[in-house]
Amino acid sequence: MVLETHTKALNDDLVKSSVLIADGKQYLPLSWEGAPPGGHHRKGKLHFKAIAPQPQSVELQIRLSGDTSPRSFKWLLK
Repeated sequence: MVLETHTKALNDDLVKSSVLIADGKQYLPLSWEGAPPGGHHRKGKLHFKAIAPQPQSVELQIRLSGDTSPRSFKWLLK
C-alpha cells in the first residue's frame, strides 16, 4: 500500500488503525512491513492471516488520526 499526503505527517500505526472484513467477519493485521511512521510518503505491506475458505469479498478499513470515518477499500473475489 502507498500513502501520500502534503497536509500532515503520516504518524499512524497501520496495524492498530486497520481491519480487514471478509464476508462480515473482522480480521486484525499481523504486521506492517515498510516505511515507519512519519513523513508525507509511506509505502509497505500490511500482513493478515490467510482466510480459508476464500471469501466472496473483502473490505479493508483504515482509520487515520483526524478522520471522522474510516477509509474503505472493497474487492469482490468471486
